[in-house]
Amino acid sequence: MENDGSVTVSEVLHLALPPNSHVLGGQAGLCRIVRGLAIQRSTFPLFGSMKPGFAVLAQPSKAQLVDSNLTPAYLLREMGRMRMAVLIIDEPAAEEDIQTAEELGIPLILVPPIDDTALLQRAILRSIHDHDAQLVIRERELRTHLEQLLSQGSIQPVLDELSSLIGNAVHLIDENGLTVGQDSNHKNEPLSENSARFAVRVGGRHLGMLHINISRAECTPVQMMYGREGANVCAIELIQTVARRETEDRIGADLVASVLSGEIDTDTVYARLSRLGYVPDAASMQIVVAIDEHKGKGQARRVANDLAWAAQSRNRLAVALKHGNLTLVLSEWPTQVSEIAIKSWLAQINDSAENCAIGVSRKTRDMNELEHAIVQAIEACEMGQRVQGIPSPYHYEDLGLYRLLTGLRDRKELRMFYQETLGALLAYDQEHHGDLLRTLEVYFDQGMNASSTARALYVHRNTLTYRLRRIEEITEVSLQDAQARLTLQVALKVHQLILE
Repeated sequence: MENDGSVTVSEVLHLALPPNSHVLGGQAGLCRIVRGLAIQRSTFPLFGSMKPGFAVLAQPSKAQLVDSNLTPAYLLREMGRMRMAVLIIDEPAAEEDIQTAEELGIPLILVPPIDDTALLQRAILRSIHDHDAQLVIRERELRTHLEQLLSQGSIQPVLDELSSLIGNAVHLIDENGLTVGQDSNHKNEPLSENSARFAVRVGGRHLGMLHINISRAECTPVQMMYGREGANVCAIELIQTVARRETEDRIGADLVASVLSGEIDTDTVYARLSRLGYVPDAASMQIVVAIDEHKGKGQARRVANDLAWAAQSRNRLAVALKHGNLTLVLSEWPTQVSEIAIKSWLAQINDSAENCAIGVSRKTRDMNELEHAIVQAIEACEMGQRVQGIPSPYHYEDLGLYRLLTGLRDRKELRMFYQETLGALLAYDQEHHGDLLRTLEVYFDQGMNASSTARALYVHRNTLTYRLRRIEEITEVSLQDAQARLTLQVALKVHQLILE
């Protein structure tokens, strides 16, 4: 029963022994090579052939019926003398036994009470002499075990079991990069950049990744098997999550479309929101946030999830709704909520919203005004991206004159007004590679203060004077005329709004 391969004690532990087996002592020896198995007999010699590298399967209470000196500590000392690999027992060990295992660096492993010794022997021998076959058997057993854990109704027991088996943190990430779950044993351990990753797929569709906080190069064949089977079982959870999310997205998109079309009454709005788990207090106020991602699939959903989490951490309700390419977040707040509280809530998404534009509606006290709040959030999101110098999130009530202009953005009259007022100036800049339009904008931004405008533009005062004179000549207006200045300022706002 001797093997010349390189199967370790750790591999025997994970491939052959029952899942709830424990290493009581001698952890340092888990890398020892196992070359054979010595099995306890009922007559002398109790353990037959004992050679270097052998594992010993013992039942101490039965052994001591034959010889009272045959304690695990005694066996471990004899095994140390013979350079043997591991002692496997089926009953609790004394403190002396554990200390001896630690001193000698020989693993002392406790398995559950052995009902079928022959079955366990075959599993151990198969892991030593036919490693691949035992790997396949344990793979099937693991899949069944993990599926049973998943049937408890949550992915958490599966992640906790994988973490316990592998000995490292485990993270489940969906296709959008959102964390679906993490094992409880390493709750505060961040995801390593070098973590081993196992694709979670169903029918060729990529659903996410199972990450183990150990590099793939360091993974043993057994750990790789755990990762593969863990990913397979996690696929069952993720496909259900995706189906649930897609259903919620359809419900949310239909609801937003109905609200914007005015084809739905307040009672129906409440009923549909309740299907999404959003049941606001009748006396509360609602705020809508529109999220538009510039790049990176799933970024908007990540921001929406962060906003929902931040609202819930303040005992506030929040729900994400889809609307075309936008993701909307509807959140409930108390009537007396301050602007500071709202901005503190929005500050929670600073890290995740780097590649997104955020539009925020006014607070609305009546669900009948939900349509206006949605429109405000969408328009704030769109306008904010067009207006230079305004950082996201864009609050609708802070956009001033742009609120009045946005509804006219696609009207012919607005474009004609812009063309008549600034068209010649824009054409001059394009033809001469000039900067007169920007000069005019900075001039107004600086309160028509020539000195500060020159500093802001990094030009000499005389250069600025020349530019302002050319602006008056090209536009055929005087900058000393208050009415003309107002017209030019409005036209500059329109320029930013309709700029493609």
